[in-house]
Amino acid sequence: MTLNRNKFNFRTIIITVFICSTSFLYSQVVGPYTGIDYATDYTNPDEGAPCGSIAVINAEIGDADFENGAAEVPLGWSFSGTWNSGVTYYDGVGDEVLLVSLHTYTESWHVALRLSDGTTTAFADYDLTLVTTNAVGSLATCGAMVFGFNYERPSQVLDFADFAIPPGVGVIGIVFEPFSDGAGRPDPHGVIVLEGTPFDPPCDDLETTVSTTEICEGEEITLEAISTNGGTISWDGGVTNGVAFVPPVGVTTYTATSDNDDDCDFSVEITVNEVPTVTAIVDDAEICIGESVVFTGGGADSYVWDMGVTDGVGFTPEDVGTETYTVVGETDEGCENTAMVDLTVHDLPAVSGTVDDTEICLGESVIFTGSGADTYSWDGGVVDGISYTPAAAGTFNYTVTGTNTSTGCVNTATVTLTVLTDIPVTANASDIELCLGESVTLSGSGADTYVWDGGVTNGVPFTPPSAGVYTYNMVGTITGGCSGTDAITITVHGLPVADFAASDSTGCEPFETTFTSSTPAVSYNWTFGDGGSGIGSPVNHTYSTVGEFDVNVTVVDINGCVDTETKLNFIKVIHTPVAAFSFSPESSNITNTEVEFINESDYATTYDWWFGDGSGSNLEHPTHSYPVVGNKSYTITLRAENNFGCFDEVTDKVYIEDALFYFIPNAFTPDGDSFNESFKPIFDLGLDVYDYHLVIYNRWGEIVFESYNVAVGWDGTYGNGEIVEDGVYTYFIKFGETMSDKKHEVSGHVTLLR
Repeated sequence: MTLNRNKFNFRTIIITVFICSTSFLYSQVVGPYTGIDYATDYTNPDEGAPCGSIAVINAEIGDADFENGAAEVPLGWSFSGTWNSGVTYYDGVGDEVLLVSLHTYTESWHVALRLSDGTTTAFADYDLTLVTTNAVGSLATCGAMVFGFNYERPSQVLDFADFAIPPGVGVIGIVFEPFSDGAGRPDPHGVIVLEGTPFDPPCDDLETTVSTTEICEGEEITLEAISTNGGTISWDGGVTNGVAFVPPVGVTTYTATSDNDDDCDFSVEITVNEVPTVTAIVDDAEICIGESVVFTGGGADSYVWDMGVTDGVGFTPEDVGTETYTVVGETDEGCENTAMVDLTVHDLPAVSGTVDDTEICLGESVIFTGSGADTYSWDGGVVDGISYTPAAAGTFNYTVTGTNTSTGCVNTATVTLTVLTDIPVTANASDIELCLGESVTLSGSGADTYVWDGGVTNGVPFTPPSAGVYTYNMVGTITGGCSGTDAITITVHGLPVADFAASDSTGCEPFETTFTSSTPAVSYNWTFGDGGSGIGSPVNHTYSTVGEFDVNVTVVDINGCVDTETKLNFIKVIHTPVAAFSFSPESSNITNTEVEFINESDYATTYDWWFGDGSGSNLEHPTHSYPVVGNKSYTITLRAENNFGCFDEVTDKVYIEDALFYFIPNAFTPDGDSFNESFKPIFDLGLDVYDYHLVIYNRWGEIVFESYNVAVGWDGTYGNGEIVEDGVYTYFIKFGETMSDKKHEVSGHVTLLR
């Protein structure tokens, strides 16, 4: 391995670490790593003192200080250290470390970097399993050379860039952690090569803005760089920092340089792709409407047309005239250009064809004529404007092709000609159904004259004579002599016979009755004579007014034939009796209980009275005497009825009141002869015995007697039975009556005699 300092300006260190079980040697080799897959014949020099311990090895190997190392490192342990030179290494171009195995067993390691900020990166896996081959070489042990080993020592390259290293942070050492070893305990044998790493700290990156790195010819870009250290930026290639410019076609590298030594240079490649020269081609510049053309673009990699065109695919324009079609061609690099091509679309001629008679008899001639174009060609042997005689009967379509000579566009039209032997004539309608008495008009079409049998004149109304089925035949003839026939069948239906009855035809208002028609029909329409109407059968109707009413029904049978029936004065509605009465006297008492009843009813012929005391009468104006019982009411009912059983009832009340009758003596003789022994009023009628008070006063206004019982009178004594003197005494009587709440007060004088 050699070191070219002028080219790389790097310092490369190779560190070989051996841990052996017998004697120890060390060696240090300086040179760049050149990327070999296997490092063979890496041997220690045979000079030097034996390496008796790991401490000796760490002290002698130069730029490594693995203080925690051990000759045998168990699985799960770490073998690590730092460069004893104290140098911090940074990521450069290419790989920085070469790991070479020097042991005879399988070795697999987790490897991490120790960083200048005191942290350690995540581990990466490296397989350093020895490969036994026929390679020639020797393996040096500590203190002696051992010959006869045939090993290829596998190597693994390690790039600082494969690890997550914070910006501005360098590498100060390496950590090994075994995870597989065929010897049971892996030994940290290997070669560590630091290469391509400057001693000086890295420069500071410029803050750059590049609008894009790939553009099309003629487009602008902007390059801008800013120094975080305050430096002034200049670009090569005539670029002004932060100002848009148009780069040339091709790939150009632009470098930004700062006048501050702490700033790194910045370079960027700009690719400018050429704009294609696009062509537009159409396979036919002039066509007729309805024809298709193919548009093709050239000069680019892909093409997009306007107006609905797809490149290389047939296209049929929809409009007449000249249109300009534009294609956008694009290269694979995304650069575009356009091209245009014109296409003229001519309209088709408005061709039409005529024949001087569209329907002829066999043997007649016609002339076909075309219009709307410059020249005409007919099929079927027809020559435009020349008389033509069809050879057979039937209906034929003749096609004319018209051509515009200026554009070459053609169009067609079709004319239909019917050649008849028997002309098709048609009666005016299909088979007809009528009701008896209806008229119908028969007429034909398709000919010039028409003759009907059965006495029918074409186009003149007639009425079939009776119900039945009739067939009428027609012969139609045209001027040329062709004729045809048609027939029509007329069915004449008999009329239904409308009839109806009512459940009752006479009654009192409001009068309800049911009408029923015995005529088979599909519909029944009624008018009831009082402004009312109805449908169906049976149907109910109520008459609310008095009078005689005509009733009509119109029936329609299943053939649509109609009949009507009217019955005059069919319904008679009479007045319903109105019961009414009065009585005299209007107020009665027990002195006279006879009451005369005056019948005031209307529209009745018989009368039934109920007087409310269990008795009655059928007289028109009865008189009735009530029991002599005071303060009692009786409900009187009058039922007034006519000859049709219609009736009305009315009620009223008669009240028999009590009467007040009493007598007050003006003298009495309490002398013990059993006659006229006491003084009291005598009441025959009307006294409320619970509301009675009698007081007797002497001439000095003293009360000598008082009673609340009408049955107890004054016997002429006073106090404890003392007999009062004869003379005139004053009485005062207060009492109520049974007829009302009225109170009576009576006073006067009574003479006591013995």
